[in-house]
Amino acid sequence: MNWFRKSPDGHWLWLGFRQNMRVLRWIVERTGVASAFAAPIGWMPNYEDIDWRGLDFTEDQWIELMSIDRENENADPDS
Repeated sequence: MNWFRKSPDGHWLWLGFRQNMRVLRWIVERTGVASAFAAPIGWMPNYEDIDWRGLDFTEDQWIELMSIDRENENADPDS
C-alpha cells in the first residue's frame, strides 16, 4: 500500500493517520485469521479484509489505492 499516493487531481488517496491502524490490524491478523492475495510485491489485503466500520471508503477507492504502477515502480522517489 502506498500511503502517499495521490489521485490525478492531487488529493491523497489514503486518509492516513489513525486510519493506518486498519491496515496494521490486517497485518497482525494475517497470522491465521485474515486472508490476502498474492501480488507481484508480496501479500496484499482484499477490500473485505479491512475493517471499514465508520469510514466511507469505497471498494473502487481501495482498488485505485492498491494498484501497482508498473511504469514507475522502480523510479527514483525524488524524481
